[in-house]
Amino acid sequence: MCGIAGFFGEYNPDLIKNMTDSLYRRGPDEEGFFRDEFCSLGIRRLSIIDLKSGSQPYFSEDKRYVCVFNGEIYNFKELRNELEKKGHRFKGFSDGEILPHLYEEHKEGAFSKLRGMFAFALYDKTEKKLILARDHFGIKPLFYFIDGNKIYFASEIKAFKKINFLDRKIDSRYLNNYFYLGYSPGNSSVYEKVKKLPPASILIFSHGKENIIKYWSFPETQVKKIDQNFLDETSFILEQAVKEQTVSDVPLGIFLSGGMDSSSILYFAGAKGKNKVKTFTASFGEKNYDESEKARLTASYFNSENVSIKIVPSPKDLIDFISSGLDQPFADSSILANYLVSKEAAKQVKTALSGLGGDEVFAGYPRYLGIRMAKYLNKMPKNLIKTFSLISTFIPEIKSSSNWPGRIKRLFKGIEREEFYGYWLSQIKDNKIFFKDIKPSFVGALEAENPAKFEFENYLEGDLLYLTDISSMYASLELRVPFLDIRLVEKIASLPLNLKTKSFEQKYILKKIMKDLLPSHCFKGKKGFQIPLSRWFCKELKEFAFDLLYSSKEYFYEKKSALELLENHCKGKTDNSDLIYSLCVWELWIRNEKK
Repeated sequence: MCGIAGFFGEYNPDLIKNMTDSLYRRGPDEEGFFRDEFCSLGIRRLSIIDLKSGSQPYFSEDKRYVCVFNGEIYNFKELRNELEKKGHRFKGFSDGEILPHLYEEHKEGAFSKLRGMFAFALYDKTEKKLILARDHFGIKPLFYFIDGNKIYFASEIKAFKKINFLDRKIDSRYLNNYFYLGYSPGNSSVYEKVKKLPPASILIFSHGKENIIKYWSFPETQVKKIDQNFLDETSFILEQAVKEQTVSDVPLGIFLSGGMDSSSILYFAGAKGKNKVKTFTASFGEKNYDESEKARLTASYFNSENVSIKIVPSPKDLIDFISSGLDQPFADSSILANYLVSKEAAKQVKTALSGLGGDEVFAGYPRYLGIRMAKYLNKMPKNLIKTFSLISTFIPEIKSSSNWPGRIKRLFKGIEREEFYGYWLSQIKDNKIFFKDIKPSFVGALEAENPAKFEFENYLEGDLLYLTDISSMYASLELRVPFLDIRLVEKIASLPLNLKTKSFEQKYILKKIMKDLLPSHCFKGKKGFQIPLSRWFCKELKEFAFDLLYSSKEYFYEKKSALELLENHCKGKTDNSDLIYSLCVWELWIRNEKK
């Protein structure tokens, strides 16, 4: 696991050093560079596999191809064997070393052969061509911007701040999405000039021209029934995915909530082989959010050592992480808890497995039941039922967000509101929002022909995977996600939604697979990884939020209205915690940006 940076089209040794140094937390173990008159590549390495001989950059035998790589290739051994049979020779045993050889052998066809999480840059010295690539689902990030005949790339946007000529004009589309969704789907970033390479894509830059090619597409549904063979095959794939992702030359742990997803990973990682695996659990000390007791019971059941990490909200942690760790505004508040767990876990292990992706793969959200119900309702005469009110009983997200438009409309000011929020605030009529093309996940998924595809391309990639990468890598911890194994995703994606939620049961398939393998409490009371944000802004973070908003320079919103939001929240009139958090993150981020 590493951080990569570089550029093509100029020679600037100081710049590549400064860009790479900005990614130190992603790879504190060592640095590496390649430079010639056309291309510069930099790497900060977090050593996980092949500690002694896995240094980067990687080269082909004739040095024509050179590569810097972030991530893990889980099927590298079988690909390496195939390459060795064709005459390729390797210096070490690192997974990433196969990449220049694989490209030499298969060119653009190489990328679809990879199974893992990755972002890398590969330079062809003969053809003077730079290739950027990103994994199937966007587990690892890769940003870039083009300036004439030059292209610059990095694992994090903060590396671009070392480029003094970059126009850091804020992209209003990003802020539109940020203040409603908490993140921005698609390829935009906070800066207009900086883009995000889409998942399952390669970017080829040659002679000043950019060409983006998709090497994989989300599969269409085709399986019509579930039988025991299907369940056995799915179980085998999940077991293999976990087994592959436990390969490490450094200590490894598991993030454990006690729910079905992380407990399934624990079962396949340790319990089946009677190995004792260290697990880490977040504890909030509040019944409605805390699953630490459930995790303790699960760990005890599997004879695993469980470390319960109490999450105490600290203004200092919030300030330090947002100011230094976030390279763009991001308002999913669980990122702070993820970071604090990662920071504590990193004191004992260097890599960990997470249950992230289980809900998206196996249809675990309540909204999936709402989507199924909506299809029934759409066939009924509209005067027989109020569709929205019934669907909202299945989709709590709609209820909790329904009072946002009025609050946001009062908050943002005149000219600035039109400049920054004209895209969707102008769509407000009678206190309702009418979207054009960017919609919250729970709304877009309702309308999508393939809800799973929509979730993967929006909420999963734009929110959850970005959150996981930033929070863990800022703590110098590699976090792996077995549920996003490409074989498993393709297997379950072949099913229509009604089979994934058979008998209107969430995660029907995973429950069938694990029913006799996990203790009964793992199947009860799903909470998800949420934090008691509402309470925090009434107690632990109240003074911090007030001081921050009161001292605001009023970048586009009304200070008075912001303080009223906090006051009404603390009085219990309305739960404004998400919007308050969004404003606090924005304030901390923009102040750091203006330095």
